[in-house]
Amino acid sequence: LPFAGGIGSGGGIHMYYFGVRGGLQEEVDARVRACLPLFGPSSQIRCFHPDAKKAVLDGMLAEAGVQTLYGAQLVAARRAGRRIAEALVATPAGARRITARGWIDATGDGDLGAAAGCRFRYGRAGDGRLHAFTQSAGVTCMDKEKPHVEVVNFDSGFTDPDDVADLTRARHLGVLQHLRAQVDVCRRPTGISPALGLRQGRHLATDAVLGLEDLITRRRFADAIALTGAHYDNHALDYDLESDQALFWTWGCGGWSERIAGEIPYGALLPSDLDDTWIACRALGVSEEAHHCVRMQRDIQRIGEVAGLAAALAQGGGSRAVDLAALQARLRDSGALPAQADDAEDHAGMGITTMSSACCRAAPAAGEPAAVLRDGSPTALWLLAHQTGESASAALRAGLADADPALSFRAAALLAWRRDRAALPRLLEAVDGAEDGLPAGEVRVDQVPRWLAALALLRLVPDAQALPALARCAEKPGVPFRGRVATAVAAEALAATGGAPPRALAALLHRLCSHCIIGAVGNPRRHPTRTTHLHFTGDWYGVAEDDTWVLFLVAARTLRRLGQPLPPAWLAFADDPRAGVRRAFAAVTDQPAKAAAAAG
Repeated sequence: LPFAGGIGSGGGIHMYYFGVRGGLQEEVDARVRACLPLFGPSSQIRCFHPDAKKAVLDGMLAEAGVQTLYGAQLVAARRAGRRIAEALVATPAGARRITARGWIDATGDGDLGAAAGCRFRYGRAGDGRLHAFTQSAGVTCMDKEKPHVEVVNFDSGFTDPDDVADLTRARHLGVLQHLRAQVDVCRRPTGISPALGLRQGRHLATDAVLGLEDLITRRRFADAIALTGAHYDNHALDYDLESDQALFWTWGCGGWSERIAGEIPYGALLPSDLDDTWIACRALGVSEEAHHCVRMQRDIQRIGEVAGLAAALAQGGGSRAVDLAALQARLRDSGALPAQADDAEDHAGMGITTMSSACCRAAPAAGEPAAVLRDGSPTALWLLAHQTGESASAALRAGLADADPALSFRAAALLAWRRDRAALPRLLEAVDGAEDGLPAGEVRVDQVPRWLAALALLRLVPDAQALPALARCAEKPGVPFRGRVATAVAAEALAATGGAPPRALAALLHRLCSHCIIGAVGNPRRHPTRTTHLHFTGDWYGVAEDDTWVLFLVAARTLRRLGQPLPPAWLAFADDPRAGVRRAFAAVTDQPAKAAAAAG
């Protein structure tokens, strides 16, 4: 791109959402505020103006004597042992070879590390899918009879950032979503953002990996270099395909909107395979689950400051030779690593909300089991589920008999996480009774019917006792799509244990895929069992994604485990226009050439 700033200046998300304030970004924000009047009345500019941020960053780079190569693209990197010898970059003026004593990978997707041969993780285990992307645009809205430009931030679909053709497909799809047959003052795109809003790509292998549990329990690190805080902002609604940990936190504990926070260790910025490189982008060392919290603009700006200071202190001596105490002192001096707790108010006035450093440093306390089950606090439920010893299991088993169905279901969910088969009868009761249990009013991401959560949780305690209930779900034509996928995932877990007859499981999977599949096509943020669109209720964006392939992927994967052939019609998914679908499905077909092509 021909400017600096990433998503905040080019991706159309010109506001802050969570993260922790402080450090160099405070100076950036102050300068942006100072020049905002040049771009319009303050009453009509929400948060900050993206062009103001471009101008400020350009000026600060010039003041610092930074040589910039705008419009440049990394092509390759040559490695010498555990160091990068040179990078080949394509620029409008031609190819250039760059050498350096140290490198900072701020490419977003870890392109420099990948080009240098670093190991990386890509996509979630359930189906290989990455976080949804957004093709943002400005849109005019009226507020007190004055027009202003609002941020448009909805899920446009899914793409594979490692595939050039698929990025082109995503850009084309996203731009067309703003095409209007009619426009009025409140439905008028004022400009399409030049950068595609990618939320996730590669995660490079690093010395330290920050996990979801670290954030829930507010873990402290001796090499802490930053604070982070948000909630589990995963836009996915198919937690039956997320990891066991993600499923339990969202559908078991109801923790999607719970505030989680903690420290980022220095090791999360260090690629395990290189000694002269720092990561300053979303490719840092976070687990699949922690990524959904540690990806906000404030987080990325913060680790950029850390990487810059560390590289300066290293003086070419390597990323692990940095005096950590000196680095932490510099960060405290700049306010990037607050030594004292602050409040959660957004003093900068440039975002929705922030997390306070006090929240990042205060460890939650465990509670008495009966009170925890009654209250239903997500963090307390998580801590109770992870308590060791038979006393916690005994308390949870006692909760199964409670007259309150919500309390008894929480007990079953926690027991399932502990792999205690005492949870099975209560989970199967919820499935066979089609328990709803949803509260009246606004529907949230972490609120799904108990029968669906129970179906998904069955994979944690795979047992042949569940086979009749799963078979009944497969036989019912009206079971919605998410219920079918959760049933298939539970069957896959059963197949992995060898605890159920292979023929019965294979027949179940064929029946799941043979009925008319209801609800597989729709808005990426629709509720799993309702037509409700979460956060964005209007249909004028025209966004729809066909997820049918996911059911067939899980079924095909399980049939292969059982040694069963795949129906020829299922092989068509290996030719899907979407690279992510091809990548996931090619691995379970008899087409090794296509699998190799899908893997790049």
